[in-house]
Amino acid sequence: CKGRPMDIIEVMDGLSLWGMFFTLLATILVFSELGFLLAKHHEKSNAGNVKIRTGPVVTATLGLLAFMLAFTFGTVTSRDNERKHLVLDEANAIRSTYAMTQMLDEESCVESQKLLRDYVDLRLQDIQSIEELMEVVVQSNKIQQRLWSIAMAGEVKSTGTPSAWLYIQALSDMINMQANR
Repeated sequence: CKGRPMDIIEVMDGLSLWGMFFTLLATILVFSELGFLLAKHHEKSNAGNVKIRTGPVVTATLGLLAFMLAFTFGTVTSRDNERKHLVLDEANAIRSTYAMTQMLDEESCVESQKLLRDYVDLRLQDIQSIEELMEVVVQSNKIQQRLWSIAMAGEVKSTGTPSAWLYIQALSDMINMQANR
């Protein structure tokens, strides 16, 4: 929706690993400096009567920072690997579906292969915004619906043949991979 504020997940998804690192580092440095200035002001207001020990607090804070950074980088790396695996799985599902089009009659085979090439071109687009993503998903769904109607028409013509079921299974896997991705 236009005019909708971005939530924290969308903002973080837009950052690279280094961008997230420097954002966290800057945030921590700013708050550390604010804490230091606040402590300095507090010490001046106490006229030096009470000395505040900051060593253990700083050590604990840095230890927590190290843990948070390790956890954040581990999460980002895991998510990146998962995305790569989903793209690879989707590519394999599309390849299998393309190979199974050979089991259709000539006219359906040619149309399905053209639709699959269009589908691949659509999935390879460089998407920069949520609106573009939604448009690609809508177009992908239209192509999938057309492929599914071709598969069902082929199933009616050759009811119960293993070749029809293989194509339908490959197409189903391809559709499910888009949903997973």
